[in-house]
Amino acid sequence: MDFWSFFDKYFTAIMVPLGTIIGAFLGANISSRTQKNIISKQIKWDKIKARNLQVNETMEIYSKVLEMDGSLHVIEFNSGHQTEIRLGEYTKKIRPLLFEKFHQLHQDVADQVSDMDELIELCNFEEELSDENSERLAHMYIKLINIIKRHLSMYRENFLKQN
Repeated sequence: MDFWSFFDKYFTAIMVPLGTIIGAFLGANISSRTQKNIISKQIKWDKIKARNLQVNETMEIYSKVLEMDGSLHVIEFNSGHQTEIRLGEYTKKIRPLLFEKFHQLHQDVADQVSDMDELIELCNFEEELSDENSERLAHMYIKLINIIKRHLSMYRENFLKQN
């Protein structure tokens, strides 16, 4: 039997299973790629949602700090242009808000809070809040509030414009 007669006789017997195998392989390959793409897109979407949630939580903390700042009057302006901090108001009401999710704060906010904590710790060690340290803390606190306001402003400009 020559090649052509063999090919004519067994063509369908060979091509049907071969076509089935190739079709199954291609179908599985396409399905796998599609699932990988869907999973990849879902992971990206979940990361974006998590990041947005984190940003919103941070902005909520900042808003609470500003609300508390407005109602407590943490800073006092005395005669002679001296500025003083009401340290108890800061340590009992403002600082705990910042430490609710300290890990989520912007680095410049966290650094400012840490710098204030170091100075407060020094004052506690000296068992006295001198006028000079009170004024330094007041200026640090004012800077902290300004940094928070800047972050809220940037949030409004960038994040809220997109939605």
